[in-house]
Amino acid sequence: MPPRSVYDPERVAAGRRLVRIVVVSLIVVAVGVYGFHLYRNYQKIEARLRLDEDLHSKPFDDDQTASEVGYVYYMNRDLRLREGRLVLVWGVKIADGTDWSCEYEGGFSQFREGDVVRLVRHKNAEDEGDYTAYLVGIRGGNVGTVSQVQAIDANELAGEAIAAQD
Repeated sequence: MPPRSVYDPERVAAGRRLVRIVVVSLIVVAVGVYGFHLYRNYQKIEARLRLDEDLHSKPFDDDQTASEVGYVYYMNRDLRLREGRLVLVWGVKIADGTDWSCEYEGGFSQFREGDVVRLVRHKNAEDEGDYTAYLVGIRGGNVGTVSQVQAIDANELAGEAIAAQD
């Protein structure tokens, strides 16, 4: 009986099957680890949001503040799992037609489109560089809920963007 060749087709085929199994296993493990990482980031975001909601912020009230009634006309909830953070922005339209873009910083985070809110902000925020404001729920199930936000006049932003293009 002649000696078996090192290049026996059965052994080569078995080796290739083993390599395929190892490669597929590595891919499955890598996807599983990445999925677990994203899931943990989601849990951290939700935990941080619950902590932020427990913080009770109180709107400022003095002669340097403006308090205007409006409604939430859009909401953008951008969950950035890879970065481990949530970007929550509400568009608030005030009765005089002014649009405000309000980015969530703390407090109540469950305002939805159509909710009636009071925007409490500094009158000279643009001059002072302090855009801290508060959204206060004034109707429905959100009465008295307060959210601390960064409020920027959306109409002013649009005007600056157009001026920058010229």
